[in-house]
Amino acid sequence: MMDRHLDQLLMCAVYVITKVTKEDKSFQNIMKCYRTQPQANSDVYRNVWRKKSAPNSASSASTKNNSTISSTSPSSNTTTTTTTATSNTTASVEEERGDLIHFYNNVYIKQMRHFALRYSRPPALLW
Repeated sequence: MMDRHLDQLLMCAVYVITKVTKEDKSFQNIMKCYRTQPQANSDVYRNVWRKKSAPNSASSASTKNNSTISSTSPSSNTTTTTTTATSNTTASVEEERGDLIHFYNNVYIKQMRHFALRYSRPPALLW
């Protein structure tokens, strides 16, 4: 969970706790509350970094300190390619971005499910 915006992690944590404690709160409701905060920024929940992957092959270049960033629309399945050339080599990295709900479903819950289930309510005891 490194390199994540703290507000993203907090919203995901609030949502996962509402799920394991069986509270009836939607992710949209949590984001609505976030938007009322003075530090709120729509990029925090609309343009969330999901994963970074290196391309299949790296090419070499003869330029120094050349950077190219290309991206598509900020929809829920955006891919951004960042190319940086330094000292005769080029490193290219693809970043997948999406909204906070996609991040929660595809990244956050996969890593936090086991931890979150520790806080689930025990079944009611019948005496």
